[in-house]
Amino acid sequence: DRPELSIITPVILPAGADWGLYFQSFNQTRSLTARVIHYPDGRVTGSGIFAIPLVGTGILRVAGATPYGNCIPQGSPCGTVTSIPESAVATGTALFLSGPRAGQRVPFTLDLHSTFFPDQTSVFDMATLRFCSASSSCGSYSFSGSCTTSRSRHHRSRCHPSEARGAAPGPLDLTFQRSR
Repeated sequence: DRPELSIITPVILPAGADWGLYFQSFNQTRSLTARVIHYPDGRVTGSGIFAIPLVGTGILRVAGATPYGNCIPQGSPCGTVTSIPESAVATGTALFLSGPRAGQRVPFTLDLHSTFFPDQTSVFDMATLRFCSASSSCGSYSFSGSCTTSRSRHHRSRCHPSEARGAAPGPLDLTFQRSR
């Protein structure tokens, strides 16, 4: 059985991509939005924005990603139900737009880690952003996300409890697969 496309998959997953990881933080003191798009030939693209007090604001350009751990749904062993990762480490270049490093381009790693939230036993999904450059030590900044959604016949949505009560949707950490 091939996965069924969600109605919004063509909007958020570019043509030809086989999976994407999306993260939106909800921290009160810092912000991170990121997307990582993977293609069947191994090419990876993506982007993001961040705002971290005393560090700065900037944009992320994703150039690579290495999946790790298990796959959707809910940490199934990869290759059994799908080969769509729950978590991945993205790499690329950050351009600082403000702060002490304004105008600098530095390498980054972004660990997008699924905790299977909200499964009643885990904490929120997490992202850890690290900046490293030859002229400075590496800084590491953690963010929390609130919702993971995958859309196919075999996968169920996992959303923040406020969405189930009819409240406005919260920030999303989304995983989608395009059918072949």
